[in-house]
Amino acid sequence: MNERIELHCHTNMSAMDGIASPEELILFAKNLGHRAIAITDHGVVQAFPEACRAGKEHGMKIIYGAEVYLLEDDDRKSRYCHVVLLVKNMTGLKNLYKLVSISHTDYLYKKPLLPKHILSAHREGLLIGSACGAGEIQTAIRSSCSDERIGEIADFYDYLEIQPHEPEAVNLEIARLGEMLGKPVVATGDVHYLKPCDSIARSILLHNTKHDETGEPPLHVKTTEEMLSELSYLGGEKAYEVILANTNLIADMIEEDIQPMPNGLILPEFALLPLPRVECPACAHSVHVLDWQDICMCRLRELYDGSRQRAAIKRMSEEMKSIVDNGFYRYYIVSLLIAQKAAKDGYLVGCRGGIGSSLVAYLLGITHVDPLEHNIPFEIFAGLNGDKQPDISLNIDPEYHSVALEYLRNIFRDESIISSGVVVTITDKNAERLIHEYFDGKGTHPTPTELKHLKRAIAGVKKTTGLHPGSVFILPLIKEVYDFTPVQLPGNLRWGDLRATHFDYRSISSTLMRISLLAQENLSMVKSMQKSTGIDIQAIDYNDKLTLDLLINADTIGIPELGTPFTRGVIKAAKPKTFDDFIKIIGLAHGTNVWLGNADNLIESGVATLAEVVALRDEIMVYLMDKGVEREISFEIMEHVRKGKGLTDRHKEIMSAVGVPEWYAASCEKIGYLLPKAHAVEYAIVSFRIAWFKAHYPTAFYRANPKTNNR
Repeated sequence: MNERIELHCHTNMSAMDGIASPEELILFAKNLGHRAIAITDHGVVQAFPEACRAGKEHGMKIIYGAEVYLLEDDDRKSRYCHVVLLVKNMTGLKNLYKLVSISHTDYLYKKPLLPKHILSAHREGLLIGSACGAGEIQTAIRSSCSDERIGEIADFYDYLEIQPHEPEAVNLEIARLGEMLGKPVVATGDVHYLKPCDSIARSILLHNTKHDETGEPPLHVKTTEEMLSELSYLGGEKAYEVILANTNLIADMIEEDIQPMPNGLILPEFALLPLPRVECPACAHSVHVLDWQDICMCRLRELYDGSRQRAAIKRMSEEMKSIVDNGFYRYYIVSLLIAQKAAKDGYLVGCRGGIGSSLVAYLLGITHVDPLEHNIPFEIFAGLNGDKQPDISLNIDPEYHSVALEYLRNIFRDESIISSGVVVTITDKNAERLIHEYFDGKGTHPTPTELKHLKRAIAGVKKTTGLHPGSVFILPLIKEVYDFTPVQLPGNLRWGDLRATHFDYRSISSTLMRISLLAQENLSMVKSMQKSTGIDIQAIDYNDKLTLDLLINADTIGIPELGTPFTRGVIKAAKPKTFDDFIKIIGLAHGTNVWLGNADNLIESGVATLAEVVALRDEIMVYLMDKGVEREISFEIMEHVRKGKGLTDRHKEIMSAVGVPEWYAASCEKIGYLLPKAHAVEYAIVSFRIAWFKAHYPTAFYRANPKTNNR
């Protein structure tokens, strides 16, 4: 036993207070020789997912916990004190999630407060520590309470804390109290940043929140030697006990391999639900939604014949194997139910992202995109092995958005539908603003080196929480939400009964089924124009000359995706002529480093045509496979390029060997992000439909899109 263990640490998830990320803390402690570290953010546990990953990656034991705000009774207005809770086992983890949820919903009053009797009812599996100078025991000692009263207070706790920046008299009294009551006393650092030089970054945060940052004690990760030196007044034996022996004793009380959330994807059990029937789009017969495969086959026979039907059957069979084997059919069923319910009620539904890469989705009527017609590989959506978790985002008419969400809640039971919470953090731009405001207030300026260091420290610190617009998780019926995450009211505001995940939705998206229902104004426009003209938008011809002329001439003000000055400039320079060309225009306009300084130069110089330049991620895979590159390598290169990772030397050699032009490889090297073709096709369909009304029924167009009247 050579090193202490820090049992009181705040990460950058302690809002506008902690600086270091969970991984930074874990690595720093490991480099000091510590074998474990506790994560105890203020009132929250949002650092757990990253701490879990980093702990496994770096071989550190993570002690999960929180520093909560304890109320003596149920009055929000009464005085609160700080208490540290450490998780001993999985029972304690679930109880902590319940306590965090209760404090963020039933007892949210400026801060997430927790009545003492509720903590008492859920303390199984938890260790309760007396926390910092704002703790109950320290406050009682400073208030000169009687020994009897202090003893009564201390009896509630499993262990007592002392901290080197607290008064000697208080720490000596707590050490004596621990001996008298037979409770472990541990020395903690109330860590808020890594090194002493990081204190200025925290001062900037405190300055922004109108807290007085002057006189703040050093709250960095202290070495064992620092702690022994600062608490030497306890005597050598007692100092060793509270700094090393007891911190390791507490760590040993914690079970190994506590999982903040289950491993792998946990899907809801549809067989347990009375799911509704749906209508087959091909034959109009009523079909149970679990017979979705029959719907696909019926529609396929309607849409394709001859060799195209054989190709469609092969593609559909391959997709279905992936969808069924991985349980992903649930995503398709939910999307089908929403799409048909909306259509029945007279509202339009679209989709975004890669779902249009799926023929099954097209056959079910979830997407308007036929991947066979547009040469879109299923791998774009499902991954190389077909086992990528589906990410389905449906666009809903804003008028119908709340109805669609309520429909989901009725099907899957209200308690099984949880909104997706978001952790809102400080951006690089905001970090720079805060830094300059702080230094301006002191009449000085940061050096370029200081500015760079402070921006890196402050960016990523939690500001507040929010809500993803329309994204919800569907929980398994046999599980509680506390098996996955605490819940809260977003933004620390009381928004009725809306419950959202306490964890940022990105942290648990690989664990739970998530569907996004996004309000889309464009669908409201189309519905309005369709209603005023009586036109069936399904019958619109995408070769319509009047509409194409309008688009080719960049008369696209008021046309979604094509009406911005930037996109109009792309249209004028690239000279598109067909509907397919406009799919590429949307890709060029939405990608990062795809048009400017890249495709624009290639087209202007005559090196490549619009049809040849890279505009969409799918094009790379299809192009390379047509050149003879193996499917796996073509997919790998596409993924590298669309994520902005460029090309490896091996990639360049492979591409050169099959005759890929140098300009093509150079273009791939510049790209930062590429839109999936299915996404662009869906956008193009909606844009063309709206443009069709502008060309044929301008009055209806301008009525539905009043913003264009002032052009």
